[in-house]
Amino acid sequence: MLKNHLKLAFRRLIKNRFYTLINLLGLSVGFASVLIIFLFVKKERAFDKFHSKLDRIEHLAIVTERDGTAQKSTRTSGPILVELATDYPAIEAFSRYELSGGSKFVSDSTISEDLAISHNTFQVDSKFNEIFDFKLKYGQYPDFDNDHSAIIITESKAKALFETGQKAIGRSVFSSFNKEEYIVKGVIEDIPESSSLRFDCLTSLMGAYPSVEGKTSFIKMWGNNIVNNVVLFKKGVTREQRELVAHEIAELYNTRVVHQELPSSFEFQPFKEAHFDLATNDHFSDQTDESYLLIFSTIALVILFASLANYCSLTLSQSVERVKEIGVKRTVGASTMNLISHYFFESVILTSSAFILALIIIEVSVPEIESVINKSLGVQIFSDLTLLSKCFSAVVLVSFLSILYPAYIASRRGLSNFKAHGSSALFRRTSFIYVVNCFQAAVFVFLLAATLFVNQQLDFVQNENLGFNKEHVLMVSVNTRESIFKKNELKATFVKSPYVQHAAISSSYPVEHARPTYAAKEELNFIQYTADAEFLGVFDFDLIEGRPLENLEHHKNYTILNETAVEALGFDEPIGKKFNGKEIIGVVADFHAESKRELIKPLAIRLFEHDGFGWILMRLKSDNIQAAMDDVLERYEEVTGSSKITYRFFDEQYDKIYASEKVIKYLMQIFTGIALLISFFGVFGSSSYTVRRRVKEISIRKVLGANLIDLNRAINKSGLRYLVISALVAIPLSYWWINDWLAQFSYQINVGALNYAPVLMITALLIIPAMLFQVVKVYHTKTVNYLKDE
Repeated sequence: MLKNHLKLAFRRLIKNRFYTLINLLGLSVGFASVLIIFLFVKKERAFDKFHSKLDRIEHLAIVTERDGTAQKSTRTSGPILVELATDYPAIEAFSRYELSGGSKFVSDSTISEDLAISHNTFQVDSKFNEIFDFKLKYGQYPDFDNDHSAIIITESKAKALFETGQKAIGRSVFSSFNKEEYIVKGVIEDIPESSSLRFDCLTSLMGAYPSVEGKTSFIKMWGNNIVNNVVLFKKGVTREQRELVAHEIAELYNTRVVHQELPSSFEFQPFKEAHFDLATNDHFSDQTDESYLLIFSTIALVILFASLANYCSLTLSQSVERVKEIGVKRTVGASTMNLISHYFFESVILTSSAFILALIIIEVSVPEIESVINKSLGVQIFSDLTLLSKCFSAVVLVSFLSILYPAYIASRRGLSNFKAHGSSALFRRTSFIYVVNCFQAAVFVFLLAATLFVNQQLDFVQNENLGFNKEHVLMVSVNTRESIFKKNELKATFVKSPYVQHAAISSSYPVEHARPTYAAKEELNFIQYTADAEFLGVFDFDLIEGRPLENLEHHKNYTILNETAVEALGFDEPIGKKFNGKEIIGVVADFHAESKRELIKPLAIRLFEHDGFGWILMRLKSDNIQAAMDDVLERYEEVTGSSKITYRFFDEQYDKIYASEKVIKYLMQIFTGIALLISFFGVFGSSSYTVRRRVKEISIRKVLGANLIDLNRAINKSGLRYLVISALVAIPLSYWWINDWLAQFSYQINVGALNYAPVLMITALLIIPAMLFQVVKVYHTKTVNYLKDE
């Protein structure tokens, strides 16, 4: 019996190759999309879950309220927990760590510094490993508090320096910056991609801030917020108890730090929320807006439902052609369950084939998608065979459920109900198919509108009305050992380059995470840039009033404000007035110094007046970037004697602040396109069902003189009515959703009724032809094939 069912199922699928191909394509693309989204969301949700004590790990965060907004940071003072943790029995352990940035190390057997390997370094306390579960593979975890020369490196970096991890233990590495020697005490497994804390090596925090007689180390200063304090609470400690600890810390902090402008409060931030906490993004890696995961999960459900609804509608459409087959089977004694079994075995074969094809699509497409979005999706479909088998079981189950309706419809009536093509009363009720059609059209309109407006907004925030020119700006770091004391020499030689239009030394630049300064006298929170006079020319800022700064000693007493600062200060005539102890000599037009999620803040620009860290910013004249870079590198090497230049292009740096939005943008385009394709198949299938049910009516109308337009009007009138209804439902829903999403941006596009015209046009151009195709096909077929008696 089983063999017979399988044979009949194969024959049926092969005989109806066109419908089989559509079903196979729709299901496989749908399954692949759902699996990719499911595994991507699963990976994002799994961030930091490898820490066994995750529920008890929390960061101490400092909160300062200014101008009605709360500024939150996990960078706090070094002595806070050192002095206070023992007073609170709720705290089981604590540690401090600091991201020191990129360092280059050479092994004790490396001759040339050109072979130095970059490491992302965390400086930590001894109990760092008691809180976090970064697995030690070789050696032992050192006492960083007392052993300041110890270092722990990841296995991949150990292999790069010493060939194997085991060979690294006890060996020396040297910092290429200051030649300091470190002894490798341990090798840990490479940091998982699902970790919010990413580093290549660990060194001693206390060793980075040695005590100097007569001076207080930075790490021991209250108010010098440079480290991250992380706490492991004891089991059973409630949220109220943690808040009480934070409150008491704040009281003591505000009494110890007397020089701060405004009092600060503290709170504990659960580490398990670090991956989604965009408000506190000091050092966490690859953060994601949690709302986007909900969007993708919704798209996955829509794709799955649409795929199965298509399968159901196409199966129902084919059932119209199978009335004679079903009637014969009932004549020879086939039971209802026997008829349903035929559908079931066809479904198993088709969905199994679609699942296999989906796995192939995933393997081929995921690397391409990752290269486009420049982000790992974490989709490793064959790494968990148990999960894979569960997915297959779920696919078979839901696909079986999707054919229950057409199987039931086809098998529930008596023999007298089985008549010729389309004439059976068995298939006259079309409510289900129209509801499915209406839903799919609504999904089509909603996703198309959402994707269109999301793309417009992201293009707007990245490229339009920035207030400055972000193209062709090269940033060269002067923070290295070779360049830090040669800023002026480097700037002078870069200015002579035929490829450089302007050059300026600056401590920071637009869209960098700005830490506001407070003007006590004016009681104003503002962003401050310290830069050379050429800074305005590098970014083409618009000076709308007064005069620019000049690189003169007395100009260090001057400042330039933006329009928002002038408005906040209430100055009608700002030139000549004082702000934060300096005379205002100019006003620049407002520009977006931060993301367009934020309102433009008051901003001041003054001359660079200290020999500290910074950048040389250059506006390039030429589009020949390679030639310009070769010239800049040659000049850099002439001044510093080193070819190890650190540089960035400003537009690339600017794009990083919208990195997560760009990922979402591309993924929405991909999966919305897939959802639209599947919805198209669904409309095609339901149209096929409608036409085949009324094929004799079409033939009679044709014989009586109806033309193609008359036939389409008569047959697809109901379908078009449902299409209009679906648009009327989808447009308000999409309008509500897009405006809710846009609310997170302080500057946004306008979405009005006219903006939906392209959406409706694209919908009409894609869906209406799918509805008309089957009528055209029947119209051009010989009428006698449908009118002859069976």
